[in-house]
Formats: sequence, structure tokens, C-alpha cells
Amino acid sequence: MSGSSGSPSNGAALGAVIDVFRNASDALDRSLRHPRLREAVALMQARRFGQAEKLLRDFLDAHPRDASALQLMAGIAWRQERKTDAELLLSQCLQFNPDFIAARFNYASILLKVNKPEAALAEADSAWP
Repeated sequence: MSGSSGSPSNGAALGAVIDVFRNASDALDRSLRHPRLREAVALMQARRFGQAEKLLRDFLDAHPRDASALQLMAGIAWRQERKTDAELLLSQCLQFNPDFIAARFNYASILLKVNKPEAALAEADSAWP
């Protein structure tokens, strides 16, 4: 059965990938416990990016090293076609919290989209245990 798609090693690898994504999702949920961050997410979902950005800027004035707020700001920047801002915000986010896997995946995705495939691969590789 070695080499087939149903091999135990492929199943173990898939399980590891699923675990990484599940852990990243759980960590992201935990990172949004602050009510102001949840409010920003709701504004973003309603496509009210200006209001969400103002709320996050105010939040970051009080909590300048909050990785979750920086990641949300990067999401707004990306949606507003401010790609360089999004890239810089995620880089800063990961400086403050290098273990923030969801942010690392987002950063890798943005790097890929701005035609930096080697950097994107390095970021994605660094997310795996």
C-alpha cells in the first residue's frame, strides 16, 4: 500500500496539516476575546472598513503590540488594495507574536500574491511544527 494515496504516511501527514489549521483557528478565536476586536470584525464583515480601521487604530493606541489588532488592520489594508501596508502590518504582527500561526499563513498568502514566492514558502514552512 506504500505510495498510494491511502497510505498510513499520507494519512498521518494529512492529520498533521489538519491539526495545524485547527490549532491556528482556535488560537485566532482566542485572540479575538476583547470586545473591541470582535466589534472590529463585525464592522469588517459589514464592509464598513473605515469604521473598523478607526476602532482598531484607537485600540492599537492603547495596545500597540496587540498582534490580533495588527492582523485585522492588515486585512483591512489588503481589502483596500494597500498591499504594502498589509505586508508591513503582518510582518510587525509576527515580530510581536511569532507563534501566531493564522497571521503567519496570512502573511505567506500575501507574500505569494505580491509575487514573493520564496519568502511565502519560507513563512509557510516556518508555521509547521
